[in-house]
Amino acid sequence: MRRREVTLYHHTTQTTAQMEKEPKRRRGRPPKKKGKTGRKSNVTVGAAALAQTTAARQGSTLNHIQTMLIDLLRKIRSKCDIYGTFCEPVDAKKFPDYYSVINMETEAMNLNKIETLIMDKTCDSFTKFEDLFDRIIFCCKKYNTDPRCEIMKELSEMQRLAK
Repeated sequence: MRRREVTLYHHTTQTTAQMEKEPKRRRGRPPKKKGKTGRKSNVTVGAAALAQTTAARQGSTLNHIQTMLIDLLRKIRSKCDIYGTFCEPVDAKKFPDYYSVINMETEAMNLNKIETLIMDKTCDSFTKFEDLFDRIIFCCKKYNTDPRCEIMKELSEMQRLAK
């Protein structure tokens, strides 16, 4: 086979054999890698898997609804409850009058308590989850009467995401 020189630019020449060795460059978007999905689905799958692993460590298994409820709680925490305001019980030292307005045994609720109830299989349906979540909303609105305060804005964002 006869080699022929090809002039690419004024100062560069290559033989056809050299041109064949170089891989061709493709234009456009690179192909998707197998086994990877979009970010959104990875987050939900990851949270669901985390909930299953946590339950397995505790010696129990969660059903599909409980896994979805745990996933929803984690989304609420990561997107709305940035400061952890609704995760823990209200500190009586910081807000001494809170438990005079809110009954601790019958009304007080937080996101960690809901997660514990889901893991203990006490909360195993969407209606029970809604009732518990509505208790958080009720207590927040009952104690914080000013609708313009920051915690009420955070609460309305939580409500929007949960619905």
